[in-house]
Amino acid sequence: MFTNLTRPLLLAVLLCVGVSQLANAQFLQEPQSESPKSEFRAVWLTTAFGLDWPKGSSPAEQQESLRNIIKNSASMDLNAIVFQVSARGDAHYRSERLPWASRLTGTFGEDPGWDPLEFAIEEARKYGMEVHAWYNVFNIGLQNESSQYEASTPQHISVTNPDYVRNVGDDQIWLNPGVPAARQWAIDNVLEIVENYDVDAVHFDFIRYPTGGFPDDPIVRGQFNENNINNTADWRRDNVNQFNRDVYAAVKDIKPWVKVGSTPVGHYQTSGGWPALYGYSGVFQDAVAWIREGVNDYIVPQIYWDIGGNAPYFDWIVNDWKDRNHGRHIYVGIAAYRAGGSDSQNSSDQMGEQIDTLRVNSIPGHVFFRFDNIFRFNVFQGREAPRLNYNGPALIPTMDWFQQDVPAIPSNLVADRSGSSHTISWTAPDFEAENGDTKLTYAIYRVQGDASPNPEGIIEDANNLVAITGETSFTENLPEDEGRFYYVVTSVTRNGVESISGAEIEALTSSSIDEGSQLAASYRLEQNYPNPFNPTTTIRYEIAETGHVTLSVYDLTGRIVATLENGVRPAGQHVVRFDGASLASGMYIYRLNANDVQLSGKMMLVK
Repeated sequence: MFTNLTRPLLLAVLLCVGVSQLANAQFLQEPQSESPKSEFRAVWLTTAFGLDWPKGSSPAEQQESLRNIIKNSASMDLNAIVFQVSARGDAHYRSERLPWASRLTGTFGEDPGWDPLEFAIEEARKYGMEVHAWYNVFNIGLQNESSQYEASTPQHISVTNPDYVRNVGDDQIWLNPGVPAARQWAIDNVLEIVENYDVDAVHFDFIRYPTGGFPDDPIVRGQFNENNINNTADWRRDNVNQFNRDVYAAVKDIKPWVKVGSTPVGHYQTSGGWPALYGYSGVFQDAVAWIREGVNDYIVPQIYWDIGGNAPYFDWIVNDWKDRNHGRHIYVGIAAYRAGGSDSQNSSDQMGEQIDTLRVNSIPGHVFFRFDNIFRFNVFQGREAPRLNYNGPALIPTMDWFQQDVPAIPSNLVADRSGSSHTISWTAPDFEAENGDTKLTYAIYRVQGDASPNPEGIIEDANNLVAITGETSFTENLPEDEGRFYYVVTSVTRNGVESISGAEIEALTSSSIDEGSQLAASYRLEQNYPNPFNPTTTIRYEIAETGHVTLSVYDLTGRIVATLENGVRPAGQHVVRFDGASLASGMYIYRLNANDVQLSGKMMLVK
């Protein structure tokens, strides 16, 4: 899932610091599987009925609570927030189409004076976290709130277009999936979010029919012959499928980098012999079709069962979805709300075992339902439950069908220390993917030792990843014991592709730390330019001290195809031109050796 084409930014720091705080994390049990470097770890942040948020009545209280939710999620090493922006045909963002949610002010449609979605994105970016805009598709209102819907500005869809909706049971209002104009109304709501906000994904819930029947027979009788469909069940499934097809194409047309995901019912079509609600037959939700057709980038089946106990279904359902992934990402919804009980296992008590099960089955991520449950569980236990299988943070998994642009490395890495606190900072590289996306986050790795390590070796070990941030600096507080620490900083695209260019080394001596000054010593091997190239390219490097330098080019078998430098070179910057006219198209490695420092990069020759 994750690219290993990495050549990072390296910082060697001789500091009075000690062992990482992460190494002292308490676990509920020993992890049975290694924590991978790339893994989707998210939490559903529920706004329906104020279950997780909003908290407080004033904008200041709501902002502070939302800020703390995101901060606490980052502290648990989660890397995405699935923020419910539209729960019941309303909005927790500034919309010209949907009325403001009543939980923000107490009045449906009243402007709260600030934008929660924009605020959430800004806060999440500080921690390098993704924000997925969670949109409830077809369950769009409550009958007992109809008087509020009439008074709001803009009015609720049940007021403006009653032919789009149906009352279900005694309390719910559902959008009718069988009305093409109603589906388009929902699509236009999603596109408003995509156009106006820098969300990483749109995430669909209630993308199905309700249980217990739906009053659409008159429409069904008139449309059976469309798409060669001649029965109610297939017609309903096709209505939901058509929403997915249309919204996926529309989102990608506006912002190709925005992911589209859904959270279907946990059971798809079959089981191991036990009774259950099946998405395919029970609510006309053919989630496998969405990934088979490539109109969802990921799905998160809600597998809210246990391993063992009275409901030992978790393992079986995970394997069922694994066999149906069609090359797209399957993440698993984990029931953090199911805690306690003496007669069986419970999901929140066995989250570590469930995460192990996912990793063994190559499932690249999971989502906890919901924030208040996972956070309260931590508080009640006196420790952070998700850490029981997290050795540290993780990058977002790469989607192979997305843009694979490789970003340049950060530059101008510097370090500063004051007591037990030290900060590293860098300059962001210029980046724009072919699809127009410009977002970067930064991965920070740290190791301890006396000898200068290979930067590539540092980043290959997930245990060395200590932080991910959307900012261009990072500060941590560590014990003041003496020790030499090496830091690596890489650029990471929205699709989880990491930078591959050369390394930059700087050092702080013990005396310079005491005096508050920095001793600069830089070794850098830059990414060749242009890259890809045909047939010539330029390679720049910098060395801190005069010494013997070799700069060689290798093919992927390890054979040297060119030696560009081999001799003593003075300290400073150097430029070398490489001509690949005699070589075949393909990937080549260029490697610099200078004063016991070895740096390397990759370049692509295209003819």
